[in-house]
Amino acid sequence: MSIFKDLLQNDYDEKDTIGKLEEKLNAKGFKIADLSSGKYVSAEKYSALESDLNKTKAELSSKMTESEKNEEQAKRDKVELAKFRYKENLKTIGDDEIRDKIADLYANGQNEQALSMANDYYSSVQKKYEDEIKSYQAHQDKDPKNDGAGKGERKLSDLSMEEADKLSITNPDLYEKLLAENK
Repeated sequence: MSIFKDLLQNDYDEKDTIGKLEEKLNAKGFKIADLSSGKYVSAEKYSALESDLNKTKAELSSKMTESEKNEEQAKRDKVELAKFRYKENLKTIGDDEIRDKIADLYANGQNEQALSMANDYYSSVQKKYEDEIKSYQAHQDKDPKNDGAGKGERKLSDLSMEEADKLSITNPDLYEKLLAENK
């Protein structure tokens, strides 16, 4: 009841009833309303304001959704551009499917997985070349031109262009030797 004491000051009496307090407050220019009845703001005015508020919220929500869509599209575009650039830089990977996977991993920030996949690819290529060289050397040892008498002499002209190119990359010393013998 201290609020009444503050409002009425000297006119306040603790024995006053609610009705008497209301009369004294009205006399001093204070207006008392039952807030639960909705009379302090008309129900129509409140409904109109509430409707405007809901409409504004819906508009804001749709704009935010549009903004979020634009941000997502920008992220996808950024990833696609990065993927394209990585694919350009990974041209030494001959397998298009593996190159695409590695570029995709790099573009999505999964650098460790991309690096691991690239290392696996290059290791398999190295192993393949090593196996081809061993096969080539084994073929030289069993060349029928020698009648089984030691190591066979194979000429560079006996190789296909593809074999010669691979040999020049994987075993440049042997390639140079065969090239020199061909002259």
